[in-house]
Amino acid sequence: MAEIKLPYGQKELLLRIPDDRLEAVLVPGIHQYQVENSQEEIIRRALENPIGTPRLKEMVRDREKVEEINKFVL
Repeated sequence: MAEIKLPYGQKELLLRIPDDRLEAVLVPGIHQYQVENSQEEIIRRALENPIGTPRLKEMVRDREKVEEINKFVL
């Protein structure tokens, strides 16, 4: 019988599955993912290279006042 720990919220669920009912276990590689740039660099590049719109400074070129509000949930 295979025992598999499945993340569930802040805890884990322990699943016991008979060997003849289990074909494979897929494990994501997200835990080994390494970010290449800082958050600031990622945001700077995104602002310099928007997808489907002009750059922010081009959109507000003739405006006197610009207010930018960002909320990042990490």
